[in-house]
Amino acid sequence: MDQEGLYHNRQGHLKLESGDLEGALREFTEACAMQPENLGFRNSRIHCLRSMGKKKEAMEEIAALLRERPGNQEIGIMLFEAQEENGALYEALATLDSLIERDPFDPELHWRKGEFFAIHENMGGALSEIEQCVSLDPENPKYLNAKSEILISLEREEDAMENYDRLIKINPFDPDPYYQMGNLLVNMGQESRAEEYYRKLVELRPHQIHSYQVLAQFYETFDRYEEALGCYNSMITLDPRKSNLYFDRGSIYEGMGRYAEAQRDYEEALKLEPENREYSLRLQSLVRRIRGTK
Repeated sequence: MDQEGLYHNRQGHLKLESGDLEGALREFTEACAMQPENLGFRNSRIHCLRSMGKKKEAMEEIAALLRERPGNQEIGIMLFEAQEENGALYEALATLDSLIERDPFDPELHWRKGEFFAIHENMGGALSEIEQCVSLDPENPKYLNAKSEILISLEREEDAMENYDRLIKINPFDPDPYYQMGNLLVNMGQESRAEEYYRKLVELRPHQIHSYQVLAQFYETFDRYEEALGCYNSMITLDPRKSNLYFDRGSIYEGMGRYAEAQRDYEEALKLEPENREYSLRLQSLVRRIRGTK
């Protein structure tokens, strides 16, 4: 019986891969009938039902499975996801609450509840759950970043800044909280402080183009084009074969009226990527502009 069940389960997966969903469902159903206690077979049948768009039937199957194994967290999470997918939001929340009641010290369950609240625009509830995550795992960057994002959505920018500072103290070599802090400070109109955090990205990752790109975009936002050009010069030094760097630097030169330098950069970009139509059109446009000024 065990071998027959395995045979039907394998056949089900082969038919599923070939696109024969009805045939796959028959095979998985046969395998489950032979070994109803086999969780893998049951999961295969549920996956097949979901692939066929029979989401409600899949949800009922998961619910039956959880009744048979009431303490199984994996099945409970599957049911929560299926209920949410089917729009049964109150039932989904009740399922998640029952899982948390069984294991109140699992931060990932609170994380799921926080995500649920955030998706359904209950940001106060989301914050409460993410704070539970932080209390259970206080140095986890995923939870601290999520808390900051929720605080920002609630217009509690100062609290979000404190949270990013906490992340920086936990790991001063992680560039992400510096980047997020810079973005937050720009939105708050604190240009000089934002620059400090963006420059820290370059200090931490001086050999990564992305660090200079962030700083260059910041300078361009505030019309500080000479400083932006300095960032592009550094990026091109790091990777002189990257065509878009010449094109972007050329765009800055063009905006500054430095047409000869812009033309050189557009020509270099096109040399590196001769099939790029955008580069070609921009160069042609610039050449016509230069001719028009003579």
